[in-house]
Amino acid sequence: MLKFNLQIDGKFKSTTKGNTDWYYGGGEEAWSSPEAVKLGVTGVMRIGRTVGVIEAGKIVEYIWHPNDITDDGLVPKISETEVPSWKVVFAGGFGKYANGATVPANESHFEQVKEAFTVFSSADFIAPTYNYEISGNLIKEVGTVQNINFSSVYVQNDGGEQTSEVVKKNGIIIGSTNTIGDSLNVQDTLILTVSGDTYNAIGTFVAGIVKKPNSLGILEDNTIPSLTLDTNMVLIKGYNPIFYGSTITKKTDSVGIRVLNKRLTNLTNSFTLSTGTVNKFFQIFVPYDRVLSSVLHTNINDNLTTDFLASEETITISDAGAGTIAGKLYTYEIGVSFSSSQQFNITLSNI
Repeated sequence: MLKFNLQIDGKFKSTTKGNTDWYYGGGEEAWSSPEAVKLGVTGVMRIGRTVGVIEAGKIVEYIWHPNDITDDGLVPKISETEVPSWKVVFAGGFGKYANGATVPANESHFEQVKEAFTVFSSADFIAPTYNYEISGNLIKEVGTVQNINFSSVYVQNDGGEQTSEVVKKNGIIIGSTNTIGDSLNVQDTLILTVSGDTYNAIGTFVAGIVKKPNSLGILEDNTIPSLTLDTNMVLIKGYNPIFYGSTITKKTDSVGIRVLNKRLTNLTNSFTLSTGTVNKFFQIFVPYDRVLSSVLHTNINDNLTTDFLASEETITISDAGAGTIAGKLYTYEIGVSFSSSQQFNITLSNI
């Protein structure tokens, strides 16, 4: 009877040295390590050879591909559900990958294909915002004593915590804090001027730490760095007054002029004076930063500009506080009061 070395599949692999099955595990179910494989399998027996190695309690298959049978050529064998790395050569890119990018090897064929063909978007980290709030009505006449509350508003979004803050008035620090997460609320009192006063806050913030998923569901590191933010300047100012109206007698001083109708220069430069049916004097006080451009009697389409300009007087009146405002006073007088109220349309121009 002839004796042959037979290769039998499954758990009945032949363990006789020299048989093909012997090389799979070195006479055992599997080799103890890749180093043991390299010592036990040599030369041409490595060509295309698949071996088993026990790793973490399970058999992991390694292979020598025919083009490299050196020790370094022993590499993990890729299963049918795994794919090696490959390079994108499609001109427009492929999903997550740009042209020329290397798509890495991945345990799951499905995951690699999904990454390559899914329209990819990185995690969207929302930058913080930093602004200010000021309380109170700030549209007031020059000379007004104004109390304000200035506070910063930090919306963290995906950024880090606030670590310090200063509040400045006209470039000079009037409040500060180094308490983490603290925000200043600065109270100040000022006299409103035409040039105004500026306020702003500057805060420092640590980098964001919260991770967020990209379109593939993979968590990405936060991309928002540590920051120094400025609320930008807010200008708090006063506005010059314009006085106008009809009177029984001509007003010639600050007290008399200030009882007329008042509007501030933050409004449009056109307005209407109603004559009424009693008074014969119609007056306009124009502050130094405006000039009288025209006065039209709209009821009869009569241009009264020349008449008003002919009466021009230079005068200084009090502001809303202890200061003064220089300007021009214009007066138009009629002999008999109007039988019905008329409208004078007045237009000023900025200087």
